[in-house]
Amino acid sequence: MGATLLFLFNAMNVKSDPEVPFSGILDMIYTDNGPIAKSHVFLNVMTFLGIEIKTHLPDSKDHRRKTARAKGKVERAFRTVKECHEVLYHLREPKNEVEANQMLFDYMKQYNDHEHRSGMHSRMDDWKENIKASGIRKICSWKRFCSFAREPEKRTTGIDARITVDGTVYEISPDLAGEKVILWWGLFDDELYVEFDGERYGPYYPISGPIPLSRYRKFKKT
Repeated sequence: MGATLLFLFNAMNVKSDPEVPFSGILDMIYTDNGPIAKSHVFLNVMTFLGIEIKTHLPDSKDHRRKTARAKGKVERAFRTVKECHEVLYHLREPKNEVEANQMLFDYMKQYNDHEHRSGMHSRMDDWKENIKASGIRKICSWKRFCSFAREPEKRTTGIDARITVDGTVYEISPDLAGEKVILWWGLFDDELYVEFDGERYGPYYPISGPIPLSRYRKFKKT
């Protein structure tokens, strides 16, 4: 899920190259009924961004018509880019992952300048001509996006108003000691928000981490 949301943020964020105008929040995402479409974290983030999620109906759901089937349109585009781009590796093999990504980025710029399959213009010009009159909705900052990507978990706080997860200790508000709360864990940060009776508290940060390797607790003699 983290990789999916990170990919969407990078896709909607403003690119460093001014010649690549692809950016902005989407209006709608059409997807299948896989685990991503059923994830509460993914749906919450899409709701905050104002993106509509549409999923195709299973086969014969309404018993009246043949519903949508996979045509492989997206996979075919990926295959075209893969087969054409990887040939360049025989001429010059990238030294590391950064250089490989830059080579792919340069190739995609040339790919979008090719002629559109159903018009007398390039793919880039086709994208520019179909921008809505209202303009492009800019994506929020990365810190704000991280505050959306949170996964809920039901827990009971300790009598000392502390919560321990994998050795990491969080100290929350004393008023929530011993209460059953909903923890909102961030996928991209270590901030913790706590929800109780419909009200959200936080953010809370770790006050102590797990014991490092080769170190042990030493109990004092009494």
